[in-house]
Amino acid sequence: MPKGDVFAAARLAGIMGAKKTSELIPLCHPLPLTYLSVELDGRVENENGFVEITARAETTGKTGVEMESPDRRDHRRVDGVRYD
Repeated sequence: MPKGDVFAAARLAGIMGAKKTSELIPLCHPLPLTYLSVELDGRVENENGFVEITARAETTGKTGVEMESPDRRDHRRVDGVRYD
């Protein structure tokens, strides 16, 4: 059975990671995220494959989204590796 779109799976994992950040990182409080974006750009250089991951999160809450954006990026990276 052929595998599906690895970038779509990684994008979904990133979004899910951002939404669950307060459950995954100790002492991180939940924030109402108003915007999430996940961009993946794959390329090959010297026979090596690279994926550039850009994550963006926004909120109207009183605190920032410092944890949600990196957390989303890290979960995408891990799931992309597991997927292969």
